Order: sequence, then structure tokens, then C-alpha cells
Amino acid sequence: MKAKVILLASVLLVGCQSQFTYLDGSSKMHTSEISLKTKQNNTVYASLDWLNVNDENLWQYLGSEINIAIPENKKIINERKRYLTHKVYLEDIAQIAEPYMYWIITELKKRDMPVELALLPIIESAFDPKATSSAQATGLWQIVPTTGIYYGLKQNQWYDGRNDIAASTTAALTMLSKLHDMFNGDWLLAIAAYNSGEGRVLNAIKANKAKGKPTDFWSLDLPQETSIYVPRMLALIDIIKHQKKYGIILPDTDPRRALEQINIGQQIELSKVANMTGLSITDIKKYNAGYKHSVTPPDGPHTIMLPRLYSRSFAERIKKQSDVFIDQMTYISSSNESIELIAARYNSNADAIKIANQLDKKDKTITKGMILTIPQFSNEVTLSLEQAQLLAQQKIITPRKGTYKVISGDTLSTIAKKLNVKTNDLKEWNKIKDANKLKLHQTIHYLIYSNNLRKVIYSVNIGDTMTSIAKKYNVNINDVLQWNSEIPNIHQLKKGEQLTLYIN
Repeated sequence: MKAKVILLASVLLVGCQSQFTYLDGSSKMHTSEISLKTKQNNTVYASLDWLNVNDENLWQYLGSEINIAIPENKKIINERKRYLTHKVYLEDIAQIAEPYMYWIITELKKRDMPVELALLPIIESAFDPKATSSAQATGLWQIVPTTGIYYGLKQNQWYDGRNDIAASTTAALTMLSKLHDMFNGDWLLAIAAYNSGEGRVLNAIKANKAKGKPTDFWSLDLPQETSIYVPRMLALIDIIKHQKKYGIILPDTDPRRALEQINIGQQIELSKVANMTGLSITDIKKYNAGYKHSVTPPDGPHTIMLPRLYSRSFAERIKKQSDVFIDQMTYISSSNESIELIAARYNSNADAIKIANQLDKKDKTITKGMILTIPQFSNEVTLSLEQAQLLAQQKIITPRKGTYKVISGDTLSTIAKKLNVKTNDLKEWNKIKDANKLKLHQTIHYLIYSNNLRKVIYSVNIGDTMTSIAKKYNVNINDVLQWNSEIPNIHQLKKGEQLTLYIN
């Protein structure tokens, strides 16, 4: 069977006139000329005609498109000084960011959003697709698991859409657009809400309204991080806008480094992509960071991001490929056998075997005489899958942190009994010297050990979401996602679907 190949890049309509809105609220009409060249076998090439590729540097173009007046307040001045003290950092980050910037700017232009928003990942992740924060935010746009779920980013044992450059950009821009509308077209408030959450910004606005104070960003009482985050973004925009003025020499750019997306239509290992393109496996993994085990998932997505210098020839090679990209073998069972054991024996994976043979995800065994197609992965992929499985098991048995709020009538001993822990342990964990001096609503920290955990199989009801179930059982949503990574669609749970939970 020939692999279905679709080369996708973010595109705009030919000769489309659109209203561009800038961060300061001003706008202008912008005409974009995007030409499409469509070949047979569903391969689409998209040009970057918004950039004059013959004589214009990407960073010069970006600077020319910025139309915001940057206020000269102390916070922006301090952030600008910080950047200008580290000019080498800006020059280095510009080189790292270039392949992603073409993709992001094109997506912004499709949505008529300010192009300077493409600079946000510099602050969020320094354009590292695998960057992860202590709050479990990850990717270029630093999206946390629950936000990823809300904006349709698939997260399972094979793939995390928050690390996928194309998918995460779509989610982040959708989020920013929604926040822009929520705050009546105020981009500064939208950016602040992107950092700290719309709830905090809405509460700050409500508090100022009650006091008769202005409700613009500069007048709000926001968290320290957010009060610096927006000025930092504005300082960065100002520097890119006035590169010559500030003595910033950003590297030369080349549109051939712009990322494009190829839909393979079937599973493929990233090492095979590297061999077929001549690109290093390090670069392939960097551009395709959503894949956790250096292979596209059995049930997709099967898209590959490559610089256009390599994507065109790779797409042509894929079209000529007449068979599958993952090695396969045929296996006839001699008895009733465990799918997991068969997978371990032949460098495969139980989920991949089930999908390849259209078996039910709940199936654990096969019957005697059954003929199976077994995908066989490289040692790298097999080892990565095994390590992930061990880590998942380890997370279940590793002590988890819990909190308890003191209510009327509580003593340390009654709390210990409720939590099934020792009173002396509670004393030590909370540095409590006098057990008789607990305060109402005081937060008590404790550890939940594996022998205190109970495995619960929860049957999904209509209206349930991963978040609501986690809240119902007072467990971390990230743990719920980890325990149930095999669920096919975590965004739309089906009635009767079963989730595994470990609760105290």
C-alpha cells in the first residue's frame, strides 16, 4: 500500500486583504500574496510570500511589522537593560528560533493577530520544544496538562501535543485570541492572563472597579511574575523593532530553514526520517518533540516537521515508498497467549499490535491459531517504551504529597487517623512542636504511601471530564492522565469508559 503523503504548511489566501490589529489597538490593512503550487498525490507546497525572500531578513521583516508605541516606564526600561546587557543571548536565541518563527508568523497572519506575539516563546521557553517547568508546563508555549486538554492537545503514553510545534502553536494562538476577546481587545491584559490565568486578571479588574480605579494592565495588582512578564515582552518587542538603535545584530536568515509538515499516513520511526533526509537525529527529534519514544504513535498523529530544505525531497521519497515504514513480522499463536509477552519477545508493543490487528484495546490475550501482524521497533524505541512503563509503575508506588485543612474539633491524632498515617509523622512533616495548638483552616501536609493507596476503577458517567473526576477524588489531574494514558480520547470521555485511579 502506498503511503498517503500530504505536505502541509501554514498558508494564507491568495491576495487576501485583512485588517491587522496591533498590541496597542491600532490597525492597518495588510495585503498578503500567498501562492499555492499543488502537485498530484495530494502534496501541497506553500510559499512564504509575506516575506520578501530575496532581500529581507526575517528579523528585519518582523521589526518592520511592529506598530506598537512602547511606554517608557521603569519596568520596561529595566527589562530592556537586562536584554541589552546580554546581547549575545538574543543573537543565539534568534538563531534557535528561526525555523519555528516562520511557522508561527504564518499562523498569526492567517488569524490576523499581531506578529509580535511570535516572540512570546522566547520568554516562555527560549524556543526549547522540550522545556518543562515545575508546574508541569511544557513546550514552546509552556502549556500545562489541563489547559492542553481544554484546547484539544492529545496527551498519552506515545505523544504529547504540548510539545508538538504545530499543534501547540494552534492551541496557544487560540487561547490568546480567546483572551483577547475576553478582555475587550486589550492585548496587554490577554498576555497577562496567558501568564497568570484569566481568573487572576479578572479578579484584579473587579477589585479596581470596586475602588473606582483604572483597569488597564499598569493599574492592576497582579502577581509579581506577571507584573514583570508583560514589561519583559514589551521590552523585547521594542528591541526587535529598533535593532539598529540598540546595536543588536541578529543572524542572517534563510527561508529554506522554515518548517513544513508532512503527513506520512502511517507509523514511522524518527531514525528512519533521519536516514532518509540526512538530517541529524537530534534535529529530527527537536522538530518533532511531541513524540515521546522517537516514533509516531500507532494510531497517529503521523506528521513529521522538517525544514523545507529537506521536506520537499523527503516527501518525494515517501511517495515512492511502496510498503510500510515499520518492520513487521507475521506470527501464528500456538496457544492462548498474552499480547504483552508476545510484544516483549519481538521488540514490539502491545498497543501497536492491537491497532495493527484491529483488536480491542481491552484485549489481553489471543487465541490459539490466530495470525498476527507484529510491528517490530528498533532497540531505541523498545527501550524507551519499557522505561516509560517502569516510570509509570514507579510513580504509583512513590509517596505522593497531600494536604488537609483543619476543621473544628480536629486534633493531630484524629487527623492522623483520618489520613491513615502516624501522629509523629504528621508532627515531623509539618514541624509541629505543640500538637494542641492547631489553627482552624490550617494546612496540614502529609505523604501518601503505596500501602495507603487504593486502586479504584471508575466508570465514566455522562458529563464527566478528566478534571472533574480528579477533583471528585481529590487527586492530581496530571496523575490521572498518567494512570490512564491508554484512553483513546481524553477530551471526550464516553459513558461506561473505565478509568484507573489510586486514592487514599
